[in-house]
Amino acid sequence: MISLVQQQIQTSIINSQNRWLGSEFEPIVRLSNDERGKFGEELINSIATKTNLPVVFEGDSNINNQDGVFDILINNKRCEVKLATLDVNNSFQHENLYADSVWYYVIFVDVVQDGIYFTVMSYDEFNVNERHPIFNRKPTLRKSQSDKFKFDLSLKSMELGVNCGLTVKYNLSDDNLSDVISFLKSHLS
Repeated sequence: MISLVQQQIQTSIINSQNRWLGSEFEPIVRLSNDERGKFGEELINSIATKTNLPVVFEGDSNINNQDGVFDILINNKRCEVKLATLDVNNSFQHENLYADSVWYYVIFVDVVQDGIYFTVMSYDEFNVNERHPIFNRKPTLRKSQSDKFKFDLSLKSMELGVNCGLTVKYNLSDDNLSDVISFLKSHLS
């Protein structure tokens, strides 16, 4: 029985790795978590500058001032950016979201083989003690932490987000960012 379970785990890992073969996003999967985070922040910065909203981005340094530490300022609002790639469980794992109001918006950048989902949530929409009303997901306290949470989403979550306007998908086949630019502008204005 154990060998059957080990074989299934190995098959799942191989299938997960194979799903990225040939995708333009395959190199992202090979990055470390920190490198993925940096890529996500740079991507949001480049798209946000096209919204004509004021943007302050200082690279991978995290902006640190009297308001706290965050990734990017868009329209004078502190934004945290979380990038995840679709994993073996068909989910997106977002690490280290702070319970304290050190950010005003969180922007989830969730990469699949044929595109990227963008989800924007305000701090007020993110309750660490309750399931999100649309995604039906509850943040999970990080081990040995009292103020850091992870918030995992799934492909089903992305579908729910798109249907209610919390999420937009950029499709590689379209190669058109106008929907993403409009989405970010409307959610961050």
